[in-house]
Amino acid sequence: MGMLRGVTAARRCDVRSVVAQAREQHRLYLAAEQRADQHREQRNRLIRALRLEDPARWTYGAIAAEVGIGVELARAICNSGR
Repeated sequence: MGMLRGVTAARRCDVRSVVAQAREQHRLYLAAEQRADQHREQRNRLIRALRLEDPARWTYGAIAAEVGIGVELARAICNSGR
C-alpha cells in the first residue's frame, strides 16, 4: 500500500471497497464475455444450417433481414464454416 501511506484507515477501507467492486465487475465482465462467445457460436451454427438447408431461400440478404444482421456479416458467417 505504498501509495496509501499517510491515508487514514477509514480511507484505506474505502479504497479496498472500490478495489473489491472493480474486481467483481471484472469477474462479471469476463463471465458475460464468455456467454457472448457461446451465443455468437450458436448463432453462427444456426445461420450456417439455414444456408445449407436451402441456399435459394436463405440468401445472405434473407438471413440478414430475418436475423437482424448485415448482409456482409451473414456472408462472412456462412463462408467461415467452410
